[in-house]
Amino acid sequence: MADLAVGLSYALHQGVGVQLGLKLPFSPLGMETGLEASFRLGQGTRATLGTKALVLPSLTLSDQFVAVGAEASLLWEQPNTGGPGYLGGEIGPTVSLLWPSASLSAHLGLAYLRGLHLSYGLGLHVYAGPMAFELSSSDRSIFQTSLLYLF
Repeated sequence: MADLAVGLSYALHQGVGVQLGLKLPFSPLGMETGLEASFRLGQGTRATLGTKALVLPSLTLSDQFVAVGAEASLLWEQPNTGGPGYLGGEIGPTVSLLWPSASLSAHLGLAYLRGLHLSYGLGLHVYAGPMAFELSSSDRSIFQTSLLYLF
């Protein structure tokens, strides 16, 4: 996890968004912790504020680096119709396979936003110097691509 990541994203049928990631300066019980936020304008406004705690940030299984943890997110959606907004949340485990210039991350959990549902996500990050390119799919956006600058 980079100390700070800032970038732009595009999600199919949802428009352009801004992303921010921050590694927190404390590690309770050796866990790596971080905050992630995103804001999207398009067919309605969407905002997400999440936290991640990697319980096992550098596990090695058969010469493969793996990170295992948990995620929790607060979700906000404001439809373009001008009606009331929706507040929800999401919680679940996360796992990442790590290579020197890429990582593959997945999560599965429970979410509540206009009803209880299964939440999922799968993302591929490719790193090139201080930049990261991300392709992902989740229950909230079927296809999203992001370009991030890592500090």
